[in-house]
Amino acid sequence: EVAQISYQPGPMQISRDNTYRRIYVGVNVRGRDVESMIEEIQQKMDAQLELPAGYYITYGGSFENLQRAKQRLSIVVPIALALIFMLLYFALNSIPQTIMIYMAVPLSAIGGILFLALRGLPFSISAGVGFIVLFGVAVLNGLVLISRFNDLRDHGMLDIAERIKVATQERLRPILLTATAAIMGFIPMAVSSSAGAEVQRPLATVVIGGLISATLLTLVVIPVLYYIVESGKSKAKGSGSTKTVLATLVVLAWMGSGVANAQQSPSQPISMEEAVAIALANNPEITAANLGVTREQKRKKAVVNLGNTDVNYTRGEINSPGFVDNSFEISQSFKFPTVYGTRAKVLNTRIELSEQLVAVTKNELTRQVKTEYTQLAWAYSQLALYNYLDSIYTRFVQAAELRYATGETNRLAKIAAEGKQQEVQLLKQQTEADVEIYKQRLQNVMNITNDIQISQKGLAQIDIPFAADTAGMGQNPLLKAYLKRIALAETQAKLQKSEFVPEFSAGFFSQQIEGISGANGFSIGLAIPLAFWNNSSKSQVAKVEMDIAIAEYQTYKLRLHTRLDNQLQAFTKYKAQLAYYQSKGLELADELVNFAGKGYAAGEIEYVEYIRNLDQANSIRNQYLETLRQLKQTQIEINYLIGTL
Repeated sequence: EVAQISYQPGPMQISRDNTYRRIYVGVNVRGRDVESMIEEIQQKMDAQLELPAGYYITYGGSFENLQRAKQRLSIVVPIALALIFMLLYFALNSIPQTIMIYMAVPLSAIGGILFLALRGLPFSISAGVGFIVLFGVAVLNGLVLISRFNDLRDHGMLDIAERIKVATQERLRPILLTATAAIMGFIPMAVSSSAGAEVQRPLATVVIGGLISATLLTLVVIPVLYYIVESGKSKAKGSGSTKTVLATLVVLAWMGSGVANAQQSPSQPISMEEAVAIALANNPEITAANLGVTREQKRKKAVVNLGNTDVNYTRGEINSPGFVDNSFEISQSFKFPTVYGTRAKVLNTRIELSEQLVAVTKNELTRQVKTEYTQLAWAYSQLALYNYLDSIYTRFVQAAELRYATGETNRLAKIAAEGKQQEVQLLKQQTEADVEIYKQRLQNVMNITNDIQISQKGLAQIDIPFAADTAGMGQNPLLKAYLKRIALAETQAKLQKSEFVPEFSAGFFSQQIEGISGANGFSIGLAIPLAFWNNSSKSQVAKVEMDIAIAEYQTYKLRLHTRLDNQLQAFTKYKAQLAYYQSKGLELADELVNFAGKGYAAGEIEYVEYIRNLDQANSIRNQYLETLRQLKQTQIEINYLIGTL
């Protein structure tokens, strides 16, 4: 009676949101990603549907969660990358090496994106989280490799190529183990088909693909980048900076020698040329020699020495009693004009001799600096060799312990391996002490107190220009100084002869006699040296001094010729020996190490033969370094003898 009841289709529930009626349309997406599905729906709805006023469409559910998660990732991912960069920098304290390791991020992203495409999986939030995980693991592998590079460098291995080779061999297993363990752990997630697989598969796929590409490319790209960066540093340090050296010298000249030691405290690695420049600026002997030149230049200003001027005044009864007379006289004596010219030649020769003594001091100091620098570089090369041997004997000890544990060998082999390792470590410690000794000696020659580092820590890196024969010894500074001494003795002998001439005098007088003034006049005198035997004796002494200077010159020239000839023969000998080691010797040493290692690993040789082969290879490398050191020192000595340092 009140109502008509019937069944009609209608909404099960009327929902409202902010006073608006709201209707849900649910869609289950399969076979494609939610975002592209919503974008397609939006395009079709915008093109085919016109909503009445007050109506609008919103997209929620998984799509809304996706948008919200993307916004969070846009903040989280940059923060994560920035934190990774900061932590890498704090670990390495080097921007170039941090960027080098950071290259693992794009390298790993290549594999992650490629594997997503191969599996037909869209980018999702779980894939984004997988990229964050991937970046951390990939960067870790790069850090392991770079840290080993730096560790070998700090332990004296200066050859960049050898450093890369050794480090990659040692860190290959840890890097592969890290990557393989992560890959094996994510494989079950990558092939999962149970509940939650749509979240697990993208994350695992990204990590697996990224680790494969990052591991392979890290072992190739990072060593190449490291070689390029480190080679650039070595060239920049080896070449030095002329402007920097000149600026340093100007500042030191302005500050004075009293504070030179405090100012010269190089904190950056210095080249051989920079070490020479610092030593020349700091050395007190150079300062004293330069002051000697200044002293002789000041003496030249007094070349015309007229002696004292005679002034006489007389008052009294000079002419007759009862009259007070006044007499004033002034006179000056002077040498014959040729004497002053000869004196000037003597003083000029003394100045030239002083300047030549400065060159002698600089040549000697330069030889000392280059010699000590080369000795320090040789010690660093020895240290690098013992570090290399230490790594070999460490693996030898590990192999011997493993064989002893498995019963393949006796305890004697294990003891022998440990003994050789301890012997190498002792030699390494002794060489480290030698490095400090040579460093201190170089500091003393450079006249500085602060710690220094050299940029050329390997003998092979030191380039000493050389081209000489016995004909070039005429440029030797000390030989030139002997010639200047002969010239000085000769001019002094001429000066003694020139002084055996009459002297002249001139004067003026004014008198007042018996009250009458105006009696004026002048006088000219001539002084004749009658004691000729005295001057003859001085001339003979000067002649003997000249003969002594000539004899000293000839003696030193003969010794110099002998020394230079011996050094040239030694240079030829060491050059031939070095050519053998570079062409055959070092290659033979490498083969001995490689074949001995393979033979011992395969059980073809016993530990005694293995140790003997390593000792022979070590002896060859030591002889090579000693020959290279002798060759460099011989080059320095030859350049010193011919004055081309």
